[in-house]
Amino acid sequence: MDLEPQDDWILDDELGIRLPPKPPRPGENECCGTGCNPCVMQLYQMRLRTWKKQVKQLKADAGVG
Repeated sequence: MDLEPQDDWILDDELGIRLPPKPPRPGENECCGTGCNPCVMQLYQMRLRTWKKQVKQLKADAGVG
């Protein structure tokens, strides 16, 4: 996975590397509760998994945490 830092990435001062921002959790009123496919919560979970993989790869590439 080749990840190039983007303008919205945040510097993690502790690790000394820039990381993508964590995807925002949908608000309480964003899920209608009628079983949409895909549901906004399912989309959030997919984005969160992708974000976690990206952060893990970036840390490994930088030799940290």
